[in-house]
Amino acid sequence: MSSDDGLDSDLSAFGASDDIVDVCDVDDVKPFLIWPGCLPVLLVFLGLDTQWRYHFRNDGSAQLAGLNYQSAEIEMRMQNVDDSLRSQVWSDLKIMESAAIEAYQKKYG
Repeated sequence: MSSDDGLDSDLSAFGASDDIVDVCDVDDVKPFLIWPGCLPVLLVFLGLDTQWRYHFRNDGSAQLAGLNYQSAEIEMRMQNVDDSLRSQVWSDLKIMESAAIEAYQKKYG
């Protein structure tokens, strides 16, 4: 577990497993650069963190299908993405969505 007892206890109080608590170890976070041109799509992508759609299989398991595109349009408006950038942000968002789905499938099958 991380050395931040306050964060650990908060996460545990909300039912987070030890695996989640370990991932949230803020002592291991290293700063990184975000290119200014990537910021609009990053903000939209992060704003859609609860807007994923799943397909449910006959066996009851779920498969990640992708983002809720209606929510993506709303999020672009909420983030005040300039009209001249929307097409590029949309293209970039689909690339990020595809990469996220691929990473999810590798981890969870």
